Parts: sequence; C-alpha cells; structure tokens
Amino acid sequence: MGLPNLSRFREKCCYCYRSIGDGISVCDCGFSFCEKHRGIHLGKSGCRIVFDIKEVGSDLGIEIKNAMLGEEEVEELRRRMEILIKPGDEDERVLSRDEEVRCVHGCPEGPSSIEMGNIGGLKCNLCDVNTRLWVCFSCGYVGCGRMQYGAEGNGHAKSHYEETQHNVFVLVPSLLKEDCEIFCYLCDSNIRSRYNSAENSVTIDFGGADGKTEERSVRKVMSCRGIAEPEFLEKKRAPESKGESVPSPYVGIINSGNTCYISSVIHMVGYAVSKEEFDLEQHFEICYMKNPLECFFCQLMRVLSKMKETKDNEGVNRISILDLIMLIWRDMPMFGKFAQQDAHEFLLFLLEKIREGERSYLIPPITSLFEFEVGRRVSCSGCMDDSTSYESMLMICTFLKGNIRKSVEMFFLPDEWSCECGGKKKVSRFITTLPKYLIIQVGRYSYNNYKVEKIKDKIEMRSIKLGSFMSKDEADRSLVRKLVDSGYPEEDAAKALGIFWNDESKARSLLENHAMMDMRTDSKYRVVGCINHSGDNIKAGHYTWWVYDNGKCFKIDDTTVLNSNVEVLEDGYIFLFK
Repeated sequence: MGLPNLSRFREKCCYCYRSIGDGISVCDCGFSFCEKHRGIHLGKSGCRIVFDIKEVGSDLGIEIKNAMLGEEEVEELRRRMEILIKPGDEDERVLSRDEEVRCVHGCPEGPSSIEMGNIGGLKCNLCDVNTRLWVCFSCGYVGCGRMQYGAEGNGHAKSHYEETQHNVFVLVPSLLKEDCEIFCYLCDSNIRSRYNSAENSVTIDFGGADGKTEERSVRKVMSCRGIAEPEFLEKKRAPESKGESVPSPYVGIINSGNTCYISSVIHMVGYAVSKEEFDLEQHFEICYMKNPLECFFCQLMRVLSKMKETKDNEGVNRISILDLIMLIWRDMPMFGKFAQQDAHEFLLFLLEKIREGERSYLIPPITSLFEFEVGRRVSCSGCMDDSTSYESMLMICTFLKGNIRKSVEMFFLPDEWSCECGGKKKVSRFITTLPKYLIIQVGRYSYNNYKVEKIKDKIEMRSIKLGSFMSKDEADRSLVRKLVDSGYPEEDAAKALGIFWNDESKARSLLENHAMMDMRTDSKYRVVGCINHSGDNIKAGHYTWWVYDNGKCFKIDDTTVLNSNVEVLEDGYIFLFK
C-alpha cells in the first residue's frame, strides 16, 4: 500500500503529549495519535492507521507493528523512522517540515558542489560561533544565525545575504538528517527541497507562481565529513545552565527562539485554567478540522490540558508548544517569527482570540475567569447631564506607583472635562462585577528624549481589596420592591441597584445570572503569580513566570523550574491576583 507521507509526523500525539515512549499510531495522513485520541481523527477523516510505533529497550530502539505493510516496507519505514527520531532537537525538525513554502525567487547558482570539510571544526566566517551554522547555497559562505535568546548567533548569514543578495541558505546540521532545512531570506521562510542523503545532493524546485520567474530546478552536492553523534549534538545544543529543575506541579516550556513572551503568558492563563473544572478536551470532539495541527484551539487546549494534568502530578516536566506557536505566527502576524515581543500586547491578543472561540461555543468560557465590568459615570455641573455606561474588561492597565493599591487607585482616579455648556463634566469609574482572577499590568516603560526607558522600581506586593472601588449608591426603595416582587431577596436587590446606580435592567441582569457572589463585601485578592521581564528593552531581554501558591514560590524560566522567594514578585510586570 506504500508508506505515508512522514513530513507531518510528530513524536507525540497531535491532541496530547503522549509520545512514542507510550506508543503512538500513524495514519494515512501521516499524523500521530495516541490510543485515546486516534478515534477522533479517524472519525473525521475516514483514513486508516498504517502502523504503530513505540520505543523499546534501554538503547531507544523502535518497534513497528501493523500487518498492512510488507516486510520490505517495514524495514524501509524503520530506517526512515530511526533517522527522524534520533536524538536531537525535535523543535528544529518540526520547524523545518511545517514551515516550508515553495520559493518563486530563485537564487544565484554558483558552483555545482560545495565541500564544507569536517562538521566538528566548522565555525562562522566572521566570528567564533560554531552552532546552528548556515551555509550559502550559492557560494558556500558559512555564517551564524540570527540573534535570539537561548542560542548563539550574530546574524552573519543574514549580513551575507544583504551584501551579496545570495538569498538561500542551508542549515549545516540538517545535512546529517533525512530532511535538510533550507531558508530563503526573500521568502522569509523555510522552502521546499529534496535531499538525497546517499548522494549528499540538495535539489530546490523554484516555482514561477509570480508570473515573472520560470520554473526551474537547481541541484547541488553539499557534503561534509564526520558524523554528528548524539553526544556531539547535545554538546552543540546545550543551553546556558540555569540550575537544575525541582519537582513541582508546573511544566517548563521549551524556548523556540525568542518565544519566552508567549510561554510566560501561556503559563499565566494555564495557571488559572488548571484550577477550574473545565472540560478542555471536549473541543477535540466538536472541532470540524481534520488536521489538529492546523487548529489554533486544538493546540491551545492540548497545552492547557497538559498543564492541568501536571497540577496533580508533581515532577520535573517540560513540553514544547511549537505547534501552537506556529499557529500564533499564522493567525497573529504582528508577532514576528523569532523576534522578542511585548508580553502584555500578546496577552491582549490571546484573550481576544480565546473569546472568538468562546463565542462560537468551541471552547470553555476561559475568559470568564478574568472578566469584570467597569461603569463610567459622566455628570455635568452646568447642564446637569448625567449618564452611565458599562464596559467589560479583562485586566487593569495602570501606572507603577509604589505599591499595588496606589497603582490601582490611579486607574480609578476621577477626570474632569470642560462641557460645551460652560460647566465641568466629572467622569468617575467604578467596578460593578468582580473577576475570579484579576490581571493587573503596571507600566514599566517611559519616554525620555524620544527613547523608551525601563522603570526598574520595585512595587510593594500585598493583598488588595477592591470594595472601595465599587459603587455604593443608595438603592431606590420603589425599585427594590419591584425586584422583591419578582422573587429576588431584598438584600440582594438593594445591593444590585446600589452597584448600578439604580439601573433596574442592569440589576436584574446581575441577579438573573446568579452573580451575587461577586458582591462580597471584602473583595480581597491575593497575588498568585506574575510575569517578570529582565533587560532594558521591551523588544529584547527575557520573560519568566513566577508563581506563588500554597506558601511556595517557583520561578519558571523556559524549561527550568526553580524554588524562589516571594520578594521577586516586587519586580513584576503583569500580576495575577485571585
């Protein structure tokens, strides 16, 4: 029957994080699924399972089972799979397969073969970097990759392109794998190619889709001596030591190249979700997409489910969220690939994206955990105009003012405007309904002489009460009686009317939604975590997540989870209160 296309193969289930160590199945489409989830995909796609694969033995050998393949096909499959899953960086393999586009630009051809010598002795032509090197497909120039957190690189490959217009580069370590990775600077993406490992030849089929460039194929022999043994690969890949992770109910997240701003936000949302009784996997059943790797919500629920699962199983855990990150790059193009971004901006976009899924009833009501309502009352001393409007919010964005309470007070400070009538308009804000989790972002950046400067002042952390920011207007007794006649308790009716300045319809809506629990008198919140930013530049530096729960404080720095202390929360940028 022939082997499936393995370009979309994952070493873990596409719906969860069960891996080939647990045993997974691969279907006609080339997707990987665990026993629990494979029926979901088969029911949607109508395809079949081609083979099952599992790691066995201390030497990480693999076992392949299925009667649908002949003996020769099984042996060919075993050879290919042993290359695909050999020790190495799984994120790199995923990127090289999933990000490929067909290049229509072509490139200067240069010599027909390029000999790079011993791979163990290679380094950048302009600096001493010797990891993740790229070789120019046109002339053989060897340059380092772009500057990014967690990897060496000074951007000399890109500099060579800018100087020579040689736009196509090959990742040197990928020449020792089954599929080599080729990048075009004009496409700003990996591009499709064919690699013959026996001949060390790379063939690129350049398309003519732009109507200007003729279709043509360029074949080139690119060879290097030496074998990248697992120990050598791990040595080249070893990141800067951050300390040894400690057992915890939290997972570390692999940094896929300046993606710490994404990880820190996912940690914040995942912390709140893990405490709730949401059925996160229900989405897999109702999702109409056959390919879960193309569905943003499938991958988000996959990550959040793993975080929730880990909450009850303390250990040392780490996961890759690259499949989700690639969909973020696709759906939110303002967050460029491999470039550091602002965690606050990403949090805003992520919560809005989640709301889209909630409105379509595709996922649980996650944003309801953070949602609260703020009223805005405008009254004029001249024309006596008086109006109140309401806005649903997911976080408080305010200034850094000594301690967290003063910062929140800044958000609720009244304003005064000049009215057309000549009088003064007073604008006040107040909270009507409270969230279960309160997100507070404090501004840590200011403009000085046309430059953005970071404010490194500490902010005093303690619990905060929001009761003083809620409206306490006197309830109209006639309206109270109407609500009581409708079956609502008198005390609740009076509170609801007081909160909404005697707006009967808003009070009824609150009472009908059984939200009186949000009107507790203490309204006290305690800090449970924060996103911290180290560095002087909002577009650079590094983000980490700090969590304080059950009297313990942990710092989660990429894949590393460390014991910490509560004082570090004073350096926070985005806080989570419960």
